[in-house]
Amino acid sequence: MLHVFRDDERRRITVTATGTVSFVDLVTSVERQLAGAAWGYAVLHDARMATTDVTAQDLSDVVGHIDDIATVRGRGPVAVVSADERYLTTSQAYAYMLTRAGGRIALFNTMAEASEWLDRQVAEAEHPMSRTTGARHRSNQGSTMSISSLSDAELRQHLFDRLAERLEAAAGRDSALTFMQRSQTAFSLGRNGNLLVVDQGEGMRLMRGQIKWTWTPDADAPFTFSVARSVHGQSLQMIPVGPEGDVDAIVNHIVQTFLTQTQAT
Repeated sequence: MLHVFRDDERRRITVTATGTVSFVDLVTSVERQLAGAAWGYAVLHDARMATTDVTAQDLSDVVGHIDDIATVRGRGPVAVVSADERYLTTSQAYAYMLTRAGGRIALFNTMAEASEWLDRQVAEAEHPMSRTTGARHRSNQGSTMSISSLSDAELRQHLFDRLAERLEAAAGRDSALTFMQRSQTAFSLGRNGNLLVVDQGEGMRLMRGQIKWTWTPDADAPFTFSVARSVHGQSLQMIPVGPEGDVDAIVNHIVQTFLTQTQAT
């Protein structure tokens, strides 16, 4: 079941999930957000007291349904907080689909982290040039640092550390996720026979990585990527394909791609 609280002053919707969340619950929540002219509102989805029976096909149907009924584009960012393994797995799959459709969604362990991320997303959307007015201060985890204020060496280390932190947190919840090698500039970790290898890159490449899929006769070729500054220098760009955004956007995409595509079959 989903309980919804709408804050028009803050332009935020807080969804509290309890019990077992179903496909109907998700679709109803999306339709209400659209009908209430709140499609651009940020959504804080608190699923700390919930699980779900939603399937991968259900998720695909939800994303398809959004495309069908969302005559108003520009959905606000969505932050999901959960500790339930099934809910996290489902949310990771949903995040992968929604991100590919142009949405912004991220998964968090605490409400404070989720709320901070939503505030940052909304602020940057309302004031897109605000990041160029001055350097940001480093937070406890360094997640709000301005890209334009950092040297390549600083940004390379910051990006690497943030990705390692996120994957270490995921490994604490998922026994199948195991660090194989770790140094100051590179690491590799495995999950269900798949391998993610990352290093800090060189030159204009601030990070390099490759996902090697489980070996089978029909296995896909490894997915190779790198990260560099965007053309205007105010954000990061994942190459050859991927999002453009801040450090957290790039890290979220890498983590979600690896976790979603390496689930046990």
